[in-house]
Amino acid sequence: MTQVIPKVVHYCWFGGKQKPDDVESYIANWKAVLPDYEIREWNESNFDVSAWPYAQQALGAGKFAFVSDVARLYALYTHGGIYLDTDVEVRRSFDDLLDGGTVLGFEEGNYVATSTILAERGDALIGDFLDTYRSRSFLDSEGNADTTTNVDVLTSMLRDAGLKLDGSPQLIQWKGHQVRVLDRVKLSPIDYPNGINHADETTYAIHHFGQSWADRRTKAKAALRRALIGTVGGENVKRLRQLITRLVARNA
Repeated sequence: MTQVIPKVVHYCWFGGKQKPDDVESYIANWKAVLPDYEIREWNESNFDVSAWPYAQQALGAGKFAFVSDVARLYALYTHGGIYLDTDVEVRRSFDDLLDGGTVLGFEEGNYVATSTILAERGDALIGDFLDTYRSRSFLDSEGNADTTTNVDVLTSMLRDAGLKLDGSPQLIQWKGHQVRVLDRVKLSPIDYPNGINHADETTYAIHHFGQSWADRRTKAKAALRRALIGTVGGENVKRLRQLITRLVARNA
């Protein structure tokens, strides 16, 4: 196999705060599983936030995850490599995915994940995705934040290009460049609402949905959900959700 995507792992850490222990443990995991890959951090010192009004507004609002939405694409487009969120665990080497184009994977709900992205330098899809941020503002005239996720934007772009949102592995073309979308098990195997991990021996990476960006209310709700899952189990939570959905539909 000809390596086109460089062995560089990019991650973002904006805001200047000390990394918590869980983030440090994930980075240590990358170094252990990928000993021959360079690990490169992007932050205010090497990413020109002022060149991107969306990112600058998000930084000023303390919404660092949205700053990273721009920075990750800039890093991939200008350098190529692998982007990882700081709550991603790597299970095995990406070596057999480095032969070019863009490599993505489905996540829960048949959305296309942005927690792990592989791309060659100058990739067409990544460039067009990055360009969507040139005309966007994070804050409107009244100071309200646009919290549309990059997952929503990317999934919509690929759906319009012919991707079937059915979770199956697919190969599509974007301006003559290859885009591989892998099944959920490969890059984001956790069923987040129900806390079920579908990882197997084919899994490259696991997105643990750490939600470091979340406010206190969101984190509190996530803690309650984890407590419920820990008490009754993910499969029982899933069945309960399905029952509630049926009851609501019946009474609608």
